[in-house]
Amino acid sequence: MIHAFRCGSDWQKEVVESGLKYYCFSLIFDLNNTAHLSYYRHDEYLNKFYLCYARRNSTDWLIDVVDSMNYWPHWYGIYASIDVDTLGQPGIAYVTWNLTDSICYLKYSHYNGSHWDYSVIEYDSMYAHTQTYITDWNPSVKFDSKNTPIVAFNQLYYYQYIDYDTVKIAYFDDSLNRWIVSPIIWSPPDGQPSLSLELDNQDFPHIALCRSGTLSYSWWDGLSWQIQSVAGIDIGDYGAVIDLELDSLNNPHIAFKGDFLTPFPSYCYYEDNIWREYIPFDNDSLPSFGGISMVLDHYSNPHIAYSISKYNGNTTIFGIKYARGAFVGVEEDGGIANKKMVLEVYPNISNWLLNIECVYQTQDETELAIYDACGAKRKSIKIGRHHPGDYRTTLNLADLPCGTYFAVLKQKNVQIQKKFLLVR
Repeated sequence: MIHAFRCGSDWQKEVVESGLKYYCFSLIFDLNNTAHLSYYRHDEYLNKFYLCYARRNSTDWLIDVVDSMNYWPHWYGIYASIDVDTLGQPGIAYVTWNLTDSICYLKYSHYNGSHWDYSVIEYDSMYAHTQTYITDWNPSVKFDSKNTPIVAFNQLYYYQYIDYDTVKIAYFDDSLNRWIVSPIIWSPPDGQPSLSLELDNQDFPHIALCRSGTLSYSWWDGLSWQIQSVAGIDIGDYGAVIDLELDSLNNPHIAFKGDFLTPFPSYCYYEDNIWREYIPFDNDSLPSFGGISMVLDHYSNPHIAYSISKYNGNTTIFGIKYARGAFVGVEEDGGIANKKMVLEVYPNISNWLLNIECVYQTQDETELAIYDACGAKRKSIKIGRHHPGDYRTTLNLADLPCGTYFAVLKQKNVQIQKKFLLVR
């Protein structure tokens, strides 16, 4: 099992663990940039599965066995998800199977600083001694701002040849000392597509999922659950993988790979009441069964890792690819790299008036411009050869439609940008 990370223009690789088979990786970084990893280890000789946790210290990976199970009839259905709380302690939601009663359990384990605490989120006792397939699978876990763990998951319930499948959400109630589980969406497809949970800046949950073979997006608006199809994108069901991220404005970004009929990695995001699609961003690889994972940088641009397979004429080679994209016309600047100019805009969610403050230290031809998300210049102010110092102005943007825009300050061959949202 390899951990790969970017160092300058090169990829560095290091071994986390070796010698057995490993599945279902989930990786997260805490506020100190410490890597936390959960995964399943399969010992074929003992016919045993282990849920493992690994943490990267300054020199090596430290590994704990969190849980174990003897024999798993459908090992390809086991999944796990990891997150870290505000103290940097990991929590893992995962699926396990008990050989004694043959029941599938959805569990949660949290490290309290000295040991792992365990709890059962949900299980179906009606399947005692009869269960041979998974009923609760594909959990996705996140901590809210109060360190409450929240888990979204699919539940498969099959009775008298009828599917009663649901997407559910669970949170741990400290006052009751138990998990509170609620259904969100009824009748997702029979199969094992993944789902992905994120929390916005109000701790409201957002979920990307597969429903009736279609990529869908659901969110809690404070009163009720909302759901919409994502541009009618068909991703199948069995084997589809999904990863959701929210940008600083709580717009959803979804990376996904469909089932074997729609296997290429793809990306879409929601902005200005429109789902914008990039499908696929890589059609050079063969169909492959495997995962996809995405993060957004501070410009809200996606960075995506995904599994691939390629045929070289003699054999099929399996591997991992990395893609990054700037899917808007102008890239925002964080203001750190360029110390000769400073640009600030406020409010960053504006109705029609935008305040702009900029500071520059050289006397050169200077231009301040407004660009839309497609990279088209919508307004321009020629500042001229202004003396070094501060410059302030207020722009009336009432003639521009709602949407995402960038204020761009240019001086010679140097420019910095700031993103803002125009609403009515």
